[in-house]
Amino acid sequence: IQMAISSIHFAAGKGGYFAHNSRETPTKNAIFSDEKNYCSANKDEAFKIYRDELEIRTKAYLDNHPGRKKLHEKTITHLSAIFNFNHDTTVEQAQAVCDYLENKLDTKVVQLAMHRDEGHIIEADNEDMHDSIKVKNYHGHIEMLGLDSKGNSIR
Repeated sequence: IQMAISSIHFAAGKGGYFAHNSRETPTKNAIFSDEKNYCSANKDEAFKIYRDELEIRTKAYLDNHPGRKKLHEKTITHLSAIFNFNHDTTVEQAQAVCDYLENKLDTKVVQLAMHRDEGHIIEADNEDMHDSIKVKNYHGHIEMLGLDSKGNSIR
């Protein structure tokens, strides 16, 4: 088994991510069924956590900025991180990354998902390659608030 080089990528999140992560909506490249995925919250639970935390953090921001009536319209309130992992990576190890991000960024993780069902197949297409090769894409998603506890944007 080849070991993955660790990486994580952050971008603005979208509402559809919660259902994708929990597999409540289908995904085309979920082609493996030999290992179980993990997801900490279904889409309804994740949306509730997100809305509740956003309300708390928005209030904190407005309390600290009396002249403002709402968050800036371009504020990113949902951050999404995608990370890769190895076959033997545990939920506890991934949760440790979530705990680190919550503490370091002063944010709230809404949902953690670990996907072991996605990947692609390299088709055998010549005499040198007799068998198709299945390649798994072990990766996870961490959905979190884009605001710290004072309502300021995470940078």
